Amino acid sequence: MKTDKLIPNQLRIEETRFFEKTGFLETSDRLNQSLNQI
Repeated sequence: MKTDKLIPNQLRIEETRFFEKTGFLETSDRLNQSLNQI
């Protein structure tokens, strides 16, 4: 899928904004929770 190459860049931008707003610890906790759900 050609769109797969575009998605990571958008995610990185959203992640950086999310890190700036919430802080690294909160985001890492949410990432761990999402990984546990899989």
